[in-house]
Amino acid sequence: EKLLKMAFRQLRRSRKLKFGRTVEPGKVSSILKVPTSIPRPLGPYSFNKVKRRWNNPRITIPILNDEEIQSMRETCKLTGQARDLAGSLVKEGVTTDYIDKKVHEFMIENEAFPSTLMYMGLSDIPYPKSICTSINEILGHGIPDSRELQYGDILNIDVSLYKNGFHGDTSAMFVVGEIPSHLQDLIDSTRKIMEAAIAQCRPGVDFNIIGNTLHEEKLKLATNYVQCRDVYSHGVGKYFHQLPDICMEKHPETGDIMKPGMTFTIEPILSFSGESIGTWDDQWTLYLDSYSPSAQWEHTILITEDGHEILTK
Repeated sequence: EKLLKMAFRQLRRSRKLKFGRTVEPGKVSSILKVPTSIPRPLGPYSFNKVKRRWNNPRITIPILNDEEIQSMRETCKLTGQARDLAGSLVKEGVTTDYIDKKVHEFMIENEAFPSTLMYMGLSDIPYPKSICTSINEILGHGIPDSRELQYGDILNIDVSLYKNGFHGDTSAMFVVGEIPSHLQDLIDSTRKIMEAAIAQCRPGVDFNIIGNTLHEEKLKLATNYVQCRDVYSHGVGKYFHQLPDICMEKHPETGDIMKPGMTFTIEPILSFSGESIGTWDDQWTLYLDSYSPSAQWEHTILITEDGHEILTK
């Protein structure tokens, strides 16, 4: 009964929230260069003359050996450091383009290639920047540009890099100044459900435990948060996106079982409302039809012999 009362209070509060568009496209600067001495990743990148995802590396879920796991650890540790650098630059008046340039410089100094740079993914246009910066109602894949961060903004910074033959992938939420309690609750709740799903990862369990746990934990929050169903978590390793594709909502058994040596992301997104996703003309920037703010957290996970390891802490 107490949980029901809490849910009704949250529902009434969320219905009073009104959303509108707060982010307009800014000027996107020139593509930053990467020295030819830094190895390029395989896969659907414009410089590989490969468009979109393709099937060969996605037939089975890769399992890394001990040497490969150590390389993956080193790459993901550097990815987490790049994410933290990006977060340290967030403040009022700073442009996302500036943050992108500083993170790009960090990657180059560490002889890493920005995984997103010139990536084709599911678009016909190569992604032009080294990180993704998604502000307020932007759901994901926001392209850094000339827009200055404003007091009260919330933003997700998604950082991925390629080094030692492997990709690391992580994202975190950051705020500009003070924000209303309902936005802070959204950010905190999204992190909580991600951590709950990570805690369930271990050898011998079906990958559907991730989506099921995210769904159950969302309900425990006694809110009417909407979980994005159309953006999946995914395998990551020698390829930026590889098997498994991981649904982030409740669903039946997949038949894919976690085994030691598998690496993948967990990256839930919560919002207040909206089911339909729109895309800007840049073919990358995603937003909800309701213009609701959203929050996302992401880590790269390794399945170990007796549980899991968070590689991008």
